[in-house]
Amino acid sequence: MPDPVYTVAMEFTANSFTQITSDCLRVSITRQLATYEQGLSMGRLDLILDNLERKYSPANSSSVYYPNLKPNKRVRVQATYSGTTQDLFTGYVDTYSIDPQWGRKSTYIQASDRIKDINFRDIDLSIKVNYNTGSLFTEVLSAVGVSGADSVVDSFSDIIGYAWFEKRKGTAPIDELIKYGDYKVFVDGSGKVQVKNRYYDLLGTVVASYNEFLSYQYQLDEQGIGNVLRVSGSPRKVSAFQSIVAKLDRVLTVVGCGWTSFWLDYVDPDTNEAPIPVTSMATPVASIDYLLNTASGGTGTNLTATASLSFINYATTTVCTLFNGIVDTAYVTKFQLRGYPIQRQPLVSAESEVVSSQNAYNKRSFTLESDLIDSLPYAQNYVTYLVFDKKDPLDKLSIEVKNEWDKMLGTEVGDLLSIVESLSAIGSPFTVMAVDHEISWERGLEHVCKYELEKWQDREWLILDHATAGVLDSKRLGF
Repeated sequence: MPDPVYTVAMEFTANSFTQITSDCLRVSITRQLATYEQGLSMGRLDLILDNLERKYSPANSSSVYYPNLKPNKRVRVQATYSGTTQDLFTGYVDTYSIDPQWGRKSTYIQASDRIKDINFRDIDLSIKVNYNTGSLFTEVLSAVGVSGADSVVDSFSDIIGYAWFEKRKGTAPIDELIKYGDYKVFVDGSGKVQVKNRYYDLLGTVVASYNEFLSYQYQLDEQGIGNVLRVSGSPRKVSAFQSIVAKLDRVLTVVGCGWTSFWLDYVDPDTNEAPIPVTSMATPVASIDYLLNTASGGTGTNLTATASLSFINYATTTVCTLFNGIVDTAYVTKFQLRGYPIQRQPLVSAESEVVSSQNAYNKRSFTLESDLIDSLPYAQNYVTYLVFDKKDPLDKLSIEVKNEWDKMLGTEVGDLLSIVESLSAIGSPFTVMAVDHEISWERGLEHVCKYELEKWQDREWLILDHATAGVLDSKRLGF
């Protein structure tokens, strides 16, 4: 079968990719899977171009690509094999570096995937109460500039009791969601953000098998063992009762036909913690929530009916403006706000110890903390779930394969590979945690793919209505 056709292209002008494959000497691509222990990281592209004709010199005004050799231009690497086109990388240029020495005369381009753009953004979302995790992922991604067309979000059954991401930076909210439910997230070769629920590899479906390697390294060590496991959170919960959540502690003066503005922080009615988030704020009612009077002590003429009020509610504060509709000076003798406070709850914490693991490896503590965890049953189920990840050392592999295009081009991070090697006695499915592509045309076409792998574990969870994983006497209900 013919070799793959590789295409390297840059978007010098908007919505138009220009092929530069013929000038490529080498392409290096790195991408990895985000997990609860390791959050999102940028996928990277290193591109070496032949620059003998100075086409890739940004300052060269005679270049055919001038003046579009600039950072943040999109770059894409694809491979077409056996009639199928696979995206290997899609991202944005970071840096141009030029080596003018004789025999080199190359331009070195570095690029990153869309995680770079996410890291530059701030996230401000409204408070979410009893919200589906998948919907929250979608809103977070939208807030950092990832449209629905540029993301694929699995279906989720988990409901988060309370979440609020305000003035959060970059990938932090996404990492927090990943940790909450052991979800998996990565940016694929087309540049789309893929969000997977924790069961996406539950059935152990293998996409490719390898038994010959350019290089092979097996590792088994105690790093990562946890046999004193703890899952905890400091959640908040919306009160079932409307309360007074803010009030003026002083008398305000409003001049005749004038106005006064003021900020009020929300206060927990039980603990006096401030500021706190509040939801479902009620519109202040004249004579009940606020009073105006001709006397500062409230003993004069009631002027409340002559006043008007405007306000803007925020998550933890309100800005209010009171207008005095008559020529006489008025005094605000009472002002309060009502709403449903989102109150801090007692610490949620579940623990589990695995005695057999402790006997073998001594005690090894592992703690997972997420304030999105708001119930003891969820924490207990999470601990049970983590036992299968942490109680024993995990087989890890680092392998390299070369020019096995039918397998390499169809493998994505998060996929399962079957690895068979007799010396290390390995013959199991492994999860692709990271993938590196090294493509070179300097001595003819060479494509080396390096995988970082972890042994896949069958947690034996019950999947309802599934032919083999839905048998209750051989499976167990799970988190």
